[in-house]
Amino acid sequence: LTYAVDHLVFRPEPWVAEVEYASALAGVHYKHLRRYQRVVERALSSPLCRKIICWSEAGRNSLLLDLDSKGFADKTQVIPLAVPAKQFVKKYDDTRVKLLFVGSGVTAASFVGRGGEIFEVFAELCKRYSNLEMVVRSDVPSPMKARYGGMANLRIIDTPISREALDAEFRSADIFLQPSYGTV
Repeated sequence: LTYAVDHLVFRPEPWVAEVEYASALAGVHYKHLRRYQRVVERALSSPLCRKIICWSEAGRNSLLLDLDSKGFADKTQVIPLAVPAKQFVKKYDDTRVKLLFVGSGVTAASFVGRGGEIFEVFAELCKRYSNLEMVVRSDVPSPMKARYGGMANLRIIDTPISREALDAEFRSADIFLQPSYGTV
C-alpha cells in the first residue's frame, strides 16, 4: 500500500491519498487542475485508490465540488490535522504579551514558507508596544538569525526540545502565530 501526499499514484498497486485540496493533485495553480481534471478524476475513481484523506471539510469539499466526484466521493474522509486540545488554566501576566511561533519539527528549512516575515513584523510591533516578547521554536536561516537574534525580547529555540518544554511554551503564550504559505 502506497501512502501518497498531495499526488496521484499511477503504478498498478493499492494506494491512499492524503489531499489538502483538489488542485494540489495537479500542481500549484488551479489552472493545472482544470487542465488535468479528467486524469485526476480517473485516478481517484480507480479501485486501486482505496481512500482519500482530507485535513478539513474545506479540503474535502474542494475535491467534491471542483471535480466530478461520483466515482470517489464515498472514499473521502476527513481526519483533522490537529491534536485534541489540552485542558489547562491559563495564567495571564498583565505586564507582557508573549507571541509564539512553532515551525516544523521535521521539515528542514521550513521557516521561510511558514513564518519568514515574523521577525520584521515583530520588530515593527516592538516600536509601538514595549511589553511584547516572542519565542520562535524553529529552524531559522543563518542570515535571519544573525540579523534578528540579538533583538530584545526575542528568544530563538532552533534545536529540538522535549515535548514537556514545548507544552510549557504553548501554555505560557498569549498569541500563537501561524503565518503560512502552506500547511506543511
